[in-house]
Amino acid sequence: MDFLRPVKYWIGLSTLTSLAGWSLSAVGQLNRAGYLVFFGLAAVGVLLFRKTRVQKNPARGNGWKKILRRLRRPLPVAFAALTLLIFLGGVLYPPTNHTAFTYRLPRLLNWLEHGGWFWIHTPDWRLNDRACGIEWLATPLVLFTHSDRGLFLLNFLPFVLLPGLLFTVCVRLGVRARAAWHWMWLLPTGYSFLLQAGSAGNDTFPTAFALAAVAFGLRAWQSRQVSDLWFSVLAAALLTGAKATNIPLLLPWAVVIFPLVPLLRRRGVISALVLGVAAVVSFLPTAILNFKNCGDWSGSVLEPAGQTMHRPLIGVVGNAFQILLDNFAPPLFPFAGWWNQNAPHLLPHKLVAIVENNFDTGYFWLGELPTEDWAGIGFGISALLAVSLLAARRGKVQNLVGAEVTRLKSNESQRLLTSSPTNFCVPRLVCQLVLLTPWIALLAYCVKSGMVTAARLISPYYFLLLPSLI
Repeated sequence: MDFLRPVKYWIGLSTLTSLAGWSLSAVGQLNRAGYLVFFGLAAVGVLLFRKTRVQKNPARGNGWKKILRRLRRPLPVAFAALTLLIFLGGVLYPPTNHTAFTYRLPRLLNWLEHGGWFWIHTPDWRLNDRACGIEWLATPLVLFTHSDRGLFLLNFLPFVLLPGLLFTVCVRLGVRARAAWHWMWLLPTGYSFLLQAGSAGNDTFPTAFALAAVAFGLRAWQSRQVSDLWFSVLAAALLTGAKATNIPLLLPWAVVIFPLVPLLRRRGVISALVLGVAAVVSFLPTAILNFKNCGDWSGSVLEPAGQTMHRPLIGVVGNAFQILLDNFAPPLFPFAGWWNQNAPHLLPHKLVAIVENNFDTGYFWLGELPTEDWAGIGFGISALLAVSLLAARRGKVQNLVGAEVTRLKSNESQRLLTSSPTNFCVPRLVCQLVLLTPWIALLAYCVKSGMVTAARLISPYYFLLLPSLI
């Protein structure tokens, strides 16, 4: 099956909604009529484009049979059951994510009342300086339904895409197909992903864009199709347009696509158009507006001092400790109250003072149960990953990279890698750099961030860090 086919539709829809939000705001027509005109014109353009690119896929009808065969195995069945429960939870209960109702939905309603994006005069800086990706996706839903009950779909739909995307990226980077197959079902069940898949949060939904940017870039090496490069560029732009904390993840993407930039010349006009659209749906418009209104592209001058790290070494050590603490916290922790009260007294006073002076408040806080406000991938997945890592190192299991991927004995991975008549292998050096650079991206995040929910904020990072560990 082509795991990337539905991802194209999601990228296309996300691109159109983000482009519509900024475009209609520019002309003061962020309303129903504006959206109807915009999407009407977009539909005509898509139909004309597809009419000139009709391709027959004789194997397309076998997709459902393959899905049913997969559901005979325990891991896909478990993931399908969790997905069903998440969907039912989203349908039956309204979203309660505090950030959504503190500033994301309020600023969306302000923009609709005003007819477009504008700088809101309010003590809550988050209504102005934060990325607008999920707001532009949510605007048509809120505008046409007058309800927030459908907002969970913005997290649910990309959640369903995560297993296929993870398998695609892992296999193309040289992970054995059997190991990739198991982890494609396991990692998406991390607490932060399960909890936000039926919610209105915005931390986990960019994960699909992070994986898609790398996946389409890696496929472009083998297909030499400029269309794969276009989707890679759009996915990377949407990744940053969702949250500014995802900007460091452009590093592994850049490693993949930089040598392929000459492919864009094949369809120069369309490539230029794609690059222009990518700039609009990225964090760039927000950065320009932040610089115009507060003198800082990131908007950090508006935020409390503790949310931005000014001492890099302390940032690296402090964020690393907090990521481990939150991910290895017990899933049921009845002693959370005792921990929150006594944790600062268990460590040397000097270290606690350094943390409190450089990070935001609540550095040591833990909850009795994982919640979407702070949880990472959780104890179960973290412990399993640690055991797998130790077992792999002890058994001297070597990961295949680059050209060696074509020697895999798995028929499924062979079909994936040889789907193009002309098969260009991803260079070994590129694969190795893609495995390394997510760690550099995480290091960059740790150097700059003083926020105390790192395990949640780095949600898209986990999926790109995984291949190097397995």
